[in-house]
Amino acid sequence: MRFINDAVMGWDSLSKRLASPICVDPDVSRVASDAGSLLSALRHAPELFGWPERRRDAIAAELCPGHQVITDAADTFKHHKLRNSKRITKISVASVFLVEPGKGFRFIRNTLLLEHPELGQFDALLLTRDAIRFWLKHQNIDLAWPGIVFEGAEVFRDAALLTWIDGVQPAVYSARLITCGRDVDGSLVPRDFDDLRFAIVDDKTLLEAQAIPSSL
Repeated sequence: MRFINDAVMGWDSLSKRLASPICVDPDVSRVASDAGSLLSALRHAPELFGWPERRRDAIAAELCPGHQVITDAADTFKHHKLRNSKRITKISVASVFLVEPGKGFRFIRNTLLLEHPELGQFDALLLTRDAIRFWLKHQNIDLAWPGIVFEGAEVFRDAALLTWIDGVQPAVYSARLITCGRDVDGSLVPRDFDDLRFAIVDDKTLLEAQAIPSSL
């Protein structure tokens, strides 16, 4: 089925790729392009499943979590400029690191952020996962899909390190970092740290550490 190929398998592949500590330009990257393809597949899900054309997007937005943001992000990715500027939704990438005093920096994952001018900021991986789960249930698709969000290995280093791979990211003009600490319940909370050490290194051994399922 096309939905499983484009949306479900596309999401699984993206989740694993985002768990690799690869330096990604915030604005132009292969992972953002792959996210655009995933958003497009979900944006056209009502059409794929044969919903009547009249008001199908409006009805989907009422029923499916995040469908409006997904639609606006997919249309922005495809057309860049939209007649309604309130729909223009930017896709960007940031590298998330856990910082623990005395232990150092641990890469969590690269995260895809959707910035909607009216509805706010969303984690694209989590938003699209919720949408996929909706469509699987709504269309009675018999698929036991776990939707695992992967994150980097539980390895702390002296600095926030990312590696660069030609072919995955041809050029990097900037990098965006999000540093986090642990809340009392163990969840990650964005925090600023005075002693931030960051480097992009040509060290492919960073990719050898096994990614693990997160609690998300």
